[in-house]
Amino acid sequence: MAVIVRHKETGERFVLVGTGLGTAATARSSLLFGDLLPAEEETTTAAAAVCDSEGRIRWVRSESLMVVSIDALPPTELLAET
Repeated sequence: MAVIVRHKETGERFVLVGTGLGTAATARSSLLFGDLLPAEEETTTAAAAVCDSEGRIRWVRSESLMVVSIDALPPTELLAET
């Protein structure tokens, strides 16, 4: 099943290869207890692996993509009520 996506800002088209989540954690010293009780923050980012016409793979944020077609059919056609 080929899923073609378009980058919203640049208009570039890619083949969707897969999806995943990226997580990152940061810690900084607290004002009162320093490194004994650091203030911790964790973030999660949804990402998609896409490839260009030359097969180069890159990761982009999922929210920056739109699905153009799935097996050469637009999503509106696939989701149309019959």
